[in-house]
Amino acid sequence: MKNPRIFDGIGALQFGESDAPVRYHLTVVQDRRGLSAFGTVEGDVDTLRQAQDAPDTHLVLSGGDHELKIVITRHTYGEPAEFKSDGNIAPALRP
Repeated sequence: MKNPRIFDGIGALQFGESDAPVRYHLTVVQDRRGLSAFGTVEGDVDTLRQAQDAPDTHLVLSGGDHELKIVITRHTYGEPAEFKSDGNIAPALRP
């Protein structure tokens, strides 16, 4: 893994018709597969439980001219979530 970049802030957890604010901690690394991201989200316990049961959950990060939508591929309460990008992650992560 080369040059990890760490992002912390407020984003939105989207699932179903819900759009709930959450605090995120996201680490983005570049490896042989390209850019990968992993991290955790913190929010209302009931919201996180609903998101865990939803079939399709995204963490949405907004900043400047870019919006980055990340699919949460595994989320177990109290453990780091696994993420994968939904589209091209690189433009949204430029300094």
